[in-house]
Amino acid sequence: MARTPLLRALQRLASEHAEASARGLPVEEVRRLRRAEISRRDFLKGAGAVAAGLTLSGTLAGRALTAHAAAPPRIAIIGGGISTKPRRAWEGGCTPIPAVGPTGKPASGVAS
Repeated sequence: MARTPLLRALQRLASEHAEASARGLPVEEVRRLRRAEISRRDFLKGAGAVAAGLTLSGTLAGRALTAHAAAPPRIAIIGGGISTKPRRAWEGGCTPIPAVGPTGKPASGVAS
């Protein structure tokens, strides 16, 4: 990898001449074609600008895009012990899923 501008220019010059001879084109045509190509950096800049524009257009129009669930989330708490998290989840409107033991029946101490 070239570390100086002079070496980078020499590598680019050699690469242009090699491509020109391989393709049977004049060196000036190869240079013109390379300038017409979009670089990865320019592509990412453009993609970022488009994404930001789409995001702003949704919020500026007054209708932010939000996801709505069809039903409240169902939460299973395994190994909660005497924690207050199951009670808080229940109070928060979540539908609990009863834990099933090895016999296929609800595990002991779990509300069904």
